[in-house]
Amino acid sequence: MLWTFFRRPIWEFSAWGLHILFDIPTHSYRFFPTPFLWPISRFEINGIPWSSPQIFIPNIGLLTVFYVWFFVYRRRRESSH
Repeated sequence: MLWTFFRRPIWEFSAWGLHILFDIPTHSYRFFPTPFLWPISRFEINGIPWSSPQIFIPNIGLLTVFYVWFFVYRRRRESSH
């Protein structure tokens, strides 16, 4: 609908869909299960919560790698100009 309204793709809005895709497998029945087929169905998936080491440790590790890469790359790029 937004593409039709703005007459071009608004890529920032794709974060909503990405957020839902990450929520489905990372929310358990105990903490905010995602009814991603609503209003057609109340089907939910019992996923692995973010607090689980299987999700939490790789998440922190990847965030650290990306932040270090971003700041090192940015510093190199600024010093080369």
